[in-house]
Amino acid sequence: MKLIALFSIVSWGLLGMSVPETTSGIQYSALAILAFLVVWFCLKGFPAILEAQKGEVKALKASIDALATEIRVIKERISKN
Repeated sequence: MKLIALFSIVSWGLLGMSVPETTSGIQYSALAILAFLVVWFCLKGFPAILEAQKGEVKALKASIDALATEIRVIKERISKN
């Protein structure tokens, strides 16, 4: 992860440099590194984040179902009185 952060910092730095036309390959390399990072995040990182959140969503749905059951029980108790 530190290596990815380092590559992105270097890439942004190289893209911001004003270099002569003969060394524009450096900027293209930096752009390629950034493109790789974006594609990697879209293919690997983002789905992993979504997968990690599925457990939280299931727990939240279970809590909502438990609350709905409690509300129903309370309404039945109120209607009996």
